[in-house]
Amino acid sequence: MYPDERGNIIVNSPRDKIRDLNTLPIPAYDIFPMERYPLHRMVTSRGCPYACSWCNSSSIWNQSYRTRDAEHILLEIEYLIKNYGKKIFVFGDNSFNIDLKRVEEFCDLLIMKQLKIQWSISLRADIMAREIAFKMKEAGCYNVSIGIESANNEILSNINKSTSIEKITAGIRMMKEAGIEVLSQFVIGSPYDTLDTIKESIQYAKNSGCDYTNFYTVLPFKNTTQWDYVLKNGTFYTQEIHDFHTINPRIVFETPEFPYKDRLEAIRLVKKEGFYSNKDKKSWLFDYAKETSRMIQNRLPESIGQKLYLVLKSIYKLKVVKKNNI
Repeated sequence: MYPDERGNIIVNSPRDKIRDLNTLPIPAYDIFPMERYPLHRMVTSRGCPYACSWCNSSSIWNQSYRTRDAEHILLEIEYLIKNYGKKIFVFGDNSFNIDLKRVEEFCDLLIMKQLKIQWSISLRADIMAREIAFKMKEAGCYNVSIGIESANNEILSNINKSTSIEKITAGIRMMKEAGIEVLSQFVIGSPYDTLDTIKESIQYAKNSGCDYTNFYTVLPFKNTTQWDYVLKNGTFYTQEIHDFHTINPRIVFETPEFPYKDRLEAIRLVKKEGFYSNKDKKSWLFDYAKETSRMIQNRLPESIGQKLYLVLKSIYKLKVVKKNNI
């Protein structure tokens, strides 16, 4: 995008996507202060084959899905360990387990190489397999985040989730049986959500057996069906996306079936259970916990540092986050 000689904004056509992500080199980690970070963050795929109503991944990547091979991922992991020490690995893929065969290959390599790292991912619970869950645990996976969004099957259908709460429940059970910590995530304000459907989700969250639960007020993004739904059926308070994160509480629209006062009540009920999350709320407590984790990892043997990090993380989640509704 650039201005021409008359000041008109010229938008370039989209560049071709990199078809083979295995051709990408290891990122230039050396230009970052890697010693300051308590985690190693990696991305092993681009895009998502699904098209959930609130997610703009499908519009960014044209609903394409490309992955790096397990061997390519291991090369980067070994590079990071060799140059910056063994830390917790967090994989930032939209859904790490779209291809279960790739997940199994990745776990087999970790086990064979005896790297003994601890790692966390986001995944779809509905396409989990029991044997894969147990292999993930053996390979060092200690935590997964799953987007449940709603416990109501009609709402799941409305947001194009392409699953059911029964399938999600089965996946959660597999991961809990394998000994993996589960973070469940829900949204307030999906198409045709009401206060009653949010109450249904709250009740499900309380009985799901998940270790942690976060509810978020949904924020519509342009080029998503959620945005189009609000334009057609609801009322925006602002359409300036950059202002969304300055609004507290983050209610940027209402619909006839889910008016503003009901949304406020939904947030109150979720806060009452300690489930409400505002990722944009900066907390000195979070900064302190993160900095403490970093110092601990730099001063203790790797294995002890990783275990202590997980203990601090659990204390922070249970005592600080829940208490302060962060």
